[in-house]
Amino acid sequence: MPLTQGKTATWITNFLSNPSQLDPAFAGLSGNISASTNKLATQPIKEGTGTTRNPPAEAINKKLGKAKILQFPSDRPKYFTEIKLSQYSRQNLHAVGRLDVNNRIYLPLPLNLIDQHQIAYDEQQLGLVGAAIDAFGALSKEAVAAGIAADAAKAAASLALGTGGQGVGLSESISGALTGARVEGYTPNEYVTILLKSPKYKRHTLKWKFSADEFQESVSLRKIFWVLNNSIAPGLFLGGSIFTFPAILEIGYWPNSGYLYKFKPAVCEALVLNFSGGGAPAFYRDPQGKDGGDELAKSIFQAGDDKFTAIGTNNAPESVEVEMHLIELEYWISGDFKDTNNPWDGHASHRVGNYWGDGT
Repeated sequence: MPLTQGKTATWITNFLSNPSQLDPAFAGLSGNISASTNKLATQPIKEGTGTTRNPPAEAINKKLGKAKILQFPSDRPKYFTEIKLSQYSRQNLHAVGRLDVNNRIYLPLPLNLIDQHQIAYDEQQLGLVGAAIDAFGALSKEAVAAGIAADAAKAAASLALGTGGQGVGLSESISGALTGARVEGYTPNEYVTILLKSPKYKRHTLKWKFSADEFQESVSLRKIFWVLNNSIAPGLFLGGSIFTFPAILEIGYWPNSGYLYKFKPAVCEALVLNFSGGGAPAFYRDPQGKDGGDELAKSIFQAGDDKFTAIGTNNAPESVEVEMHLIELEYWISGDFKDTNNPWDGHASHRVGNYWGDGT
């Protein structure tokens, strides 16, 4: 069944609900697919396999048990970053809508606090149309739609060249006139104007450098990286034929976001981890004394990777540099910028007439 761009989403929805209607070859799959869809969120994660996995956020919660909050350092600083991880959902093309938060991560403020607000404009050369608009005044939307601008441009060009509206050889005459003007030292006005295209989705690069003061903080960092990596990665569905959207990130600065800047819901394009943050690899000693050494190296050669995994070591890196590259999922529209310290009230769902009201 050939698909056009506009019909793709509808086709997938219909296929999931009743595949046999679209293709008899899928007869008998309707119940299976529907059942699989309903069970997807409750299936346990299958680590170490290439099988289809459930949505990352719920799988992580299952692995962590009741621990839905991760934090570094262990004593939360006065000024900190909150990252909320939620399963993907979308209210419409312009708004993500309210999300169900699965995990929260608390980190210090990033080393760089840079906000870049961009709008896309296009430089357009109007030429004779611009000359006509300039000569006859601004045209109404209805006049432009009716083609009056084009007619006025032709009339103005004919009068200027003395063709009496004949229009014979108009293009050649205009070209010759412009060339002659340039030879005489004149440059015709091309009537270049700036046209609004659209807002641009904001992009952010957040940077941290972490160094644990105690072993438990190293464990917290390891869990944070594990949760982030699994959350920002897409999943697989229907035997790998469809990708599921990764988690959506909501990021807020506390307690003074009104003096800094705010984020729209975003996705993470890249997570860069440099485990030699000090310029060279360096590791803390294992708190239980399992630093390995010659005995560990010997066991690797004797028993292979399985033995190495079984022995294990807890030599955490001395420092880790982190870069998180984000792209927001909503435009910033006039009125979205609020003069408050609520880091979430810039979301599209907080616009007039659609405010959540609880500030969460």
